[in-house]
Amino acid sequence: MTTFLEYTFKSIYAQLKKEEIRIRKITPHGLRHTHATILISNGVPPVTIADRLGNTPEMINNVYSHSFKELEDKAVTAFNESLAAGAKIGAN
Repeated sequence: MTTFLEYTFKSIYAQLKKEEIRIRKITPHGLRHTHATILISNGVPPVTIADRLGNTPEMINNVYSHSFKELEDKAVTAFNESLAAGAKIGAN
């Protein structure tokens, strides 16, 4: 049995094909994963993401831990660059 969401996605892709608009297909699950990853990369707290997706913050942390690791790496790099810039300014 086709769910409403699957039917909607199929309808959208059919319309895009008619209009000769080519995009990569994504499943509802893929869209959900993309949604969470985008929110994480924009610094949205796990509890907020969990509320939006109907999960627990623990589940978000477990499933998307790789995204949080990347965000942590970016934070460390930004902090190190700030310290280096400050050291150069202070030396002048």
